[in-house]
Amino acid sequence: MIKKTLVAAVMAVSGCAWGSPYTSSAVSPASCAILSEVVIKQRELIEPSYLADEFEKNITGRCLTSEQMAEAVMALESAVHQAGFITAQISVPPQNVSDGTLTLHYLPGYLSGYRDKEGGDTHFGLNLIFPQRADGQLNIRDTELGMAHLNQLPGLGIRAEVEPDPQSPGNSVITIARQKKRSISGSLEINNHGSPSTGSRLISNRLSIENPLQLYDRLFIYTHRDMDRDHSAGVKSIHGQYHIPFRHWEFAVAGSYSEQKQQYPVDWGSLDYFIRGKALDLSLGRKLFLSPVHDITLSSGISAVTRQVTLGHSPLILPERRSVYWNAGLKHRWYHPAFTFEYQVQYKHSLNRFGAMPVTEKKLKPTRQLMAETTLIVPFRLAGQPFYYEGVMRGFINADKADEMDYESLSGRYSVRGYPFSHSITPRGDLSAAMRWSGNRHYRDIICIWQRMLHCRGHN
Repeated sequence: MIKKTLVAAVMAVSGCAWGSPYTSSAVSPASCAILSEVVIKQRELIEPSYLADEFEKNITGRCLTSEQMAEAVMALESAVHQAGFITAQISVPPQNVSDGTLTLHYLPGYLSGYRDKEGGDTHFGLNLIFPQRADGQLNIRDTELGMAHLNQLPGLGIRAEVEPDPQSPGNSVITIARQKKRSISGSLEINNHGSPSTGSRLISNRLSIENPLQLYDRLFIYTHRDMDRDHSAGVKSIHGQYHIPFRHWEFAVAGSYSEQKQQYPVDWGSLDYFIRGKALDLSLGRKLFLSPVHDITLSSGISAVTRQVTLGHSPLILPERRSVYWNAGLKHRWYHPAFTFEYQVQYKHSLNRFGAMPVTEKKLKPTRQLMAETTLIVPFRLAGQPFYYEGVMRGFINADKADEMDYESLSGRYSVRGYPFSHSITPRGDLSAAMRWSGNRHYRDIICIWQRMLHCRGHN
């Protein structure tokens, strides 16, 4: 309100012409003036440029009071801030506009760079994740994109702030504070949920490393195998993922190796049936749009999967497969104060390249798969305890030719084949609790399983 009053005072009018602030004549707020021209110094720096065009169109040719002129100037500055240029300013110098010309000054806010909070230096990794270069106009939207990458590393405890640059007056600097350089987490699980074909007892462990190469990257490794002593029937697998961001982009590579061994009784004892599978995935994602409400990402990649079968230590040629396909997907996440809604669509298309082996020697048409998924996350509180509900609806459609052998051998996780025009819809819902440790307690023992999720206690 103070700024609006000052602008109105500078542009106060007397009669039907703009009066100079240095004149001693009385000012009448109800007086108006007609502007025929608007001059904005450094207008070429206003982004997006249509904001200045709309401003000029709205105020020229109309009889406006000083109050209306002040509101128009403030609306232009607010629109510039909404576009992300939060440190830019628009000033109104003292002037006499009786000739119908209004002069404004656009003062852009520049970014000096990204610096570490403690050391004060510029880390190489920060220039990789933030798309805006130093010495350009500070755009908070680009900063939000960099923070979206940093939010993928919650273990580092990263915080970003926009501060005045003491080394360059008038400019701003974005300081990054983090609690640690890298974060390591893991889990170990042992259960007896297996079957005779996978081994009755299973062990799984997960290892996650955040910022392993100081490039704000992520590494994930997951292993799983049976614990039977003779390993006559069981599974063994390892899966790894690596993600590295670069401004609007994110590159990911994933690989997996799996083995499954079964024994079938025969007259002379048993016959081993052994399956070995390998997979390699390369993907590239591009952030199309990011705001406090919407997050839109486009992705594409290529994958290769191999499968080998051995029966009684002799390889079987017919079930052997080598599949290659490319995929493209679009994901949109919508943030609402009451919930988060996300939907994504992915299309897969097989390729007869890179050594791909078809189902039989006869050539089949390229197979196609369309997958769609929607996710709804609703947070709520119950008895003072924060919970959230996550509902997922997933469906896919397979098209083109395939036979039973193809379906049996390639209908796993990485398959793009299936029965002609097959489809599937799978709903799922989860209810989880968000627990936090209390800092003023020596320890807190919380046991929260599904049967007791609504009644969890903490002990001092």
